[in-house]
Amino acid sequence: MGTTPTYELKELSNDACWNLFIQRALGSTNFTAHPELEEIGRKILDKCKGSPLAEKVLGGLLRTKHDHDKWKDGLDSKIWSIPKEKSSIFPILKLSYQYLPSHLKRCFAYCSLLPKDYKFEKKELVLLWMAEGFFQETKGNKSMEDLGDECFCDLLRRSFFQQTSSNDSLFIMHDLINDLAQWAARGLCYRLEDVLDGNKQFEISTKVRHFSYIRSLYEGMKRFEDFPKNMHLRTFLPLPINEHGYLTNYIPNCWLPQLRYLRVLSLYGYRFVEVPNSIGDLKYLRYLNLSDTKITSLPKSISSLFNLQTLLLKGCNRLIKLPVKIGNMVNLRHLDITNVNSIIEMLVGIKELKNLQTLSNFVVGKDTRSKIGDLMNLESLKGTLCISHLENMLDVEDARRANLICKKNLDILVMKWESELDDLQDTRASLDILEMLRPSTMVKEISIDGYVGMKFPTWFGHSSFSNVVCLRIERCRKCTSLPAIGKLSSLRDLVLVGLSTVRTVGLVFYGEDCPKPFQSLETLCFKDMQEWKDWIPCKVEYEELPHLRELFIFQCPKLQGKLPHHVPLLENFSINGCEQLDVSIPNFPKLHALEIMGCKGVESIGTFELCLLKSTILSIPYVKSLKEEFMHRLAKVENLKIDNCKELTSLWQDEFISLVTLDIRNCLSLVNISMTSTLRTLNIEDCNGLKSLLISDCTCLENASIRRCNSLTLISRGQLPQNLKTLYISDYENLQFLVDEGKASSNFSSLLEDLFIQGCPSLKCLSSSGDLLTMLKRLQILSCIEFTSLS
Repeated sequence: MGTTPTYELKELSNDACWNLFIQRALGSTNFTAHPELEEIGRKILDKCKGSPLAEKVLGGLLRTKHDHDKWKDGLDSKIWSIPKEKSSIFPILKLSYQYLPSHLKRCFAYCSLLPKDYKFEKKELVLLWMAEGFFQETKGNKSMEDLGDECFCDLLRRSFFQQTSSNDSLFIMHDLINDLAQWAARGLCYRLEDVLDGNKQFEISTKVRHFSYIRSLYEGMKRFEDFPKNMHLRTFLPLPINEHGYLTNYIPNCWLPQLRYLRVLSLYGYRFVEVPNSIGDLKYLRYLNLSDTKITSLPKSISSLFNLQTLLLKGCNRLIKLPVKIGNMVNLRHLDITNVNSIIEMLVGIKELKNLQTLSNFVVGKDTRSKIGDLMNLESLKGTLCISHLENMLDVEDARRANLICKKNLDILVMKWESELDDLQDTRASLDILEMLRPSTMVKEISIDGYVGMKFPTWFGHSSFSNVVCLRIERCRKCTSLPAIGKLSSLRDLVLVGLSTVRTVGLVFYGEDCPKPFQSLETLCFKDMQEWKDWIPCKVEYEELPHLRELFIFQCPKLQGKLPHHVPLLENFSINGCEQLDVSIPNFPKLHALEIMGCKGVESIGTFELCLLKSTILSIPYVKSLKEEFMHRLAKVENLKIDNCKELTSLWQDEFISLVTLDIRNCLSLVNISMTSTLRTLNIEDCNGLKSLLISDCTCLENASIRRCNSLTLISRGQLPQNLKTLYISDYENLQFLVDEGKASSNFSSLLEDLFIQGCPSLKCLSSSGDLLTMLKRLQILSCIEFTSLS
């Protein structure tokens, strides 16, 4: 369905319309319906023409109904007879809801708590559904999380949810679907959206079970103290729509006890510093979100919440420790302490949480009670696990007891050392510990940060880790060589940062006995490798990095020699801060973006053209000229930035036949600039030697900005093109006249609409004629102390 055209069905012929609809409904273009079934389908389809949303939802419905009677029931449904003016929801949407299984109806109706345009994650919604008891877990069957995932995917397939265009992990409901959810909730859900003024109080029925409101400038809890005493509210859910925080800094003790039937309580974003002890009275509570609050501790009573499944403390950066008796919360399944960096260590009771699936961070403490071996019992861990402060761990046997190798549901593993160890014995112990912390081969992402050993363990880079797609190695400053990363057959993204003692990237890195290294690698980044000198290519000359699309090399000041030449799919190439490197650009036929900054120079790049190159950034301090053969390769460049080429004297290039944007900065020796007619935007800054600006032939130029070019004493009518619309001039110490006196200015940029002049203390007047001002819509002159006349 992802490849289905976006045009509406009503634009198509009868047959084409039906074929496209069948593709949506049944997920197949090869479907041939029984003639009677096809006739019913065409009639149903005709009822919802003109609404792409209705057509899409109907497709999702009929996809699950393949027999004649079900389709006929849809055609004969009384819901079609509802007058349109009496219903804000298309009848087809109501019909689609009525055909949902009962468990999906319940889940969908709960979504009426979500405001329109609210973007949500799948896990966020599943955890709320779980807390409301929508799924029952039986021994040996699927977990509640898996059942929730299935419900979410079912609703997504039926188009009740849609992926956002900006982020694949975020979802949204169409406004009409949101209205449908409110209709389906039948008064059990209440969403407060109006801003409350003064002492105005909202009214809420005692039948309401689920309550949400948009996080705005409400005065904290005061608005909700007067909930009816006899209501059995199960959900209290503030939802963030903007960045405003709550004004309250406390929670009244009298407020929580009157909500004793709550299953879901979110206080996300409130600015209070203390959680009342009365929270322990919420015996039915299964979901508690205290994320982004100012709390420093949790009350002891929270340990009595035996039914709690989800505890979210994300971003509570003042929280020092977890509840002492956290082991009593035996039903806890999700504990999120992401960005809670003030916690010193985990508590011994963590090992009792055998149902725990989410543990965002396990903090190893100096106290012997805080042992990583406590992870042994947490066999259900899923998703992401970070183990931090590993410098506190010196017991190899404890690392073995953690039994990471058997935690096959972990997708992402992060291991962090926060400080370096000076003792050689401790450094050796770190190697043994990391050896014992070998994860399952099912892991997809591995991050090692601050490792203090001198070499990597044997499992690191082993070919059995065929599921690893992302690898980050950071601040491992004592390691002198890299592991055999090339053996990781599925690796797509590799980031190496702060390996300050590695001198060579060569055969070991590729894997000496690996016939085809880096078969899946798409992104490769080297950064802050202070001693790296040589990049030795692998033996497989023509398949070195066959699928690499992005290559970044930053702050590697000693790197020299040749870079890989056989990278046929490279699209983005960026080098910055490699002072000893003469950059050689071989045949990169797919290159779209090129950035060369802070390097020694640019060598010859052969006889080919960089046909797809659209964006280029050059910053080479000692380059005197951009060689003709190099510039010729940039013929198709649309965006060019030249920065810090301090010895570059001229830029007279007729080769830029496609140039649209030119940005020149800090080229102190640049005297002359001559550009082509395709240029639309020009920016020149800090080019104090510039004396000649020949761009009058740039007939497409519309916007020009010229700053701090003090050798230009005037800008004549012959230097700027006729079609220029916006001109910004700033910080010229010696500029006296914008247009030289004695010459007619009627031809000076006759289309000029916006003129801004700032910080030109010597400027006396704009021109000898008033014609310059004829077409101007906006004129601004600031900090020009000698200025006396417009003409």
